[in-house]
Amino acid sequence: YSMYWWSNRFFAILARRHGKHGARLLEVGSGMGHLVGNLSHTFKTFGMDLNHWAVNKSKEAAESASLQTASAQELPYKDAAFNVVIIKHIVEHLPDPAKAINEIGRVTQKNGILILATPNLGSLLKPWKGDKWIGYQDPTHISLKQPEEWLKLIQDAGFEFIRVFSDGFWDAPYIRFVPK
Repeated sequence: YSMYWWSNRFFAILARRHGKHGARLLEVGSGMGHLVGNLSHTFKTFGMDLNHWAVNKSKEAAESASLQTASAQELPYKDAAFNVVIIKHIVEHLPDPAKAINEIGRVTQKNGILILATPNLGSLLKPWKGDKWIGYQDPTHISLKQPEEWLKLIQDAGFEFIRVFSDGFWDAPYIRFVPK
């Protein structure tokens, strides 16, 4: 629970730091709704998740957010609908992450912000951890890629980089972008 809380707090700080107050924010893979619920005082929040049960349950944590069941690979939103999009630890679970990233590029406004996190195959700790590395612990991680591969997919979707970084300890690179 503490890691989940810390992660949501961290992403909320990034969103507030780089998104404008009142902007339209989408969390792709919003799960139980804690992050969009936390951000609903700052942004007009939207959340979507493939898990119908989680979307229904998330209404408790994100009462004012617009929530729906949908796939990250086929976002049910209009072009340029959002100023800020967050997708944390979802792309590694997708059979076609390039399609999802292109969809995010489509629904993100020009000069909007994308905040993305995924396990880092280039992590300095990965060689030390071997088969026990966090990215290998979840059998649903079907799309693990080197950072350069993720960066190319993201650039191909029309984004440019503000900052790319890894926390090193949790094995996740955190990437912030601005579309061209």
